[in-house]
Amino acid sequence: MRRLPLIAAAGLFSIQLFAAPLPGFSFDHKDWELSCDNTGTCRAAGYGVKTGEVSVLLTRQAGPGQHVNGLATFAQTQNDIPIDANVSMFIDDQPQGTLAAKDKTHFRFDSSQITALVEALIHDKKIEIALNGQRKTLSSAGANAVFLKMDEYQKRIGTRSALLRKGKASEENVLAAVPAPVIIAAPVTPSAPATQLTTDQRKRVEAKLTNDCDDWDNENISAEDRQLTLTAIDKSHSLIQGLCWRAAYNEGYAMWVVDNALTSDPQLITTDATSYADGVITFFNKGRGIADCVSGEEWVWDGKTFVRSLKYTTGDCREIVPGGTWMLPTFVSQVEAAQKVSEHDNAR
Repeated sequence: MRRLPLIAAAGLFSIQLFAAPLPGFSFDHKDWELSCDNTGTCRAAGYGVKTGEVSVLLTRQAGPGQHVNGLATFAQTQNDIPIDANVSMFIDDQPQGTLAAKDKTHFRFDSSQITALVEALIHDKKIEIALNGQRKTLSSAGANAVFLKMDEYQKRIGTRSALLRKGKASEENVLAAVPAPVIIAAPVTPSAPATQLTTDQRKRVEAKLTNDCDDWDNENISAEDRQLTLTAIDKSHSLIQGLCWRAAYNEGYAMWVVDNALTSDPQLITTDATSYADGVITFFNKGRGIADCVSGEEWVWDGKTFVRSLKYTTGDCREIVPGGTWMLPTFVSQVEAAQKVSEHDNAR
């Protein structure tokens, strides 16, 4: 799974004490979608008129003086993008120059190309992104609705920096960026094996668990699949795991934190988990069988409980990239190891 580069958190502890958390959200309309995260950063993804051709990602951070950055990519479900790829843009058949390669599969718009692209999307012009001369038409359907939502969330409507509904107001009152929350990952028992609960252990906890899982009595899930396992998290805590639900392309495990003696009430973390390893619970959900669109979450052990550290989707099911086209998070964080934090403190 690709991971989103998270915002550096060094020196932000005092700021975060006063910064109110921002609610992340997602929105989509026709061929465009928007995801804004808890730092105020917004990402708008658009797709080709035809499925399985092209997609672009426009990203803007919150705060004054922030400009839109853009990337383009092409379908890779059938063939890889050529190593010698040459990518260019045309608007109403007029060439707009070549895009620079960011890496093997992503191509960056420069500032003038971004300006031209946004204006073309707003005014519904013909936009084509060419890969080695083969032009792919980018849809503008839904772009205005997404741009308006982005401006609204970042409080840019009526300002000179708005994408739509520009005004003469300064950026003094636009949404300020909020640092990503810092999560201190506590030490865990590495590579701890999972063991099945004994009959006695199961009797002691099962009644407390089944109410948390709506699908526990599903007759299509066998008793063997319903086995509960126990994994040591650290010297004092363990994790109980049990299959909670099953669907066409996915299944979800319920996970509870208990003390090692199984005397405490199990603390439910989630009923939507895929796996646990080395202090991290992960959920990976395919939108359909070919997995060209996924969503997911992660939770990190902080010594007492598992704290959500990431929530995202990878965009629409458009047959662009196996595993998903873009990272479109609604929640991000900065995870630091306890030892690293201790070293920071000692250096002060």
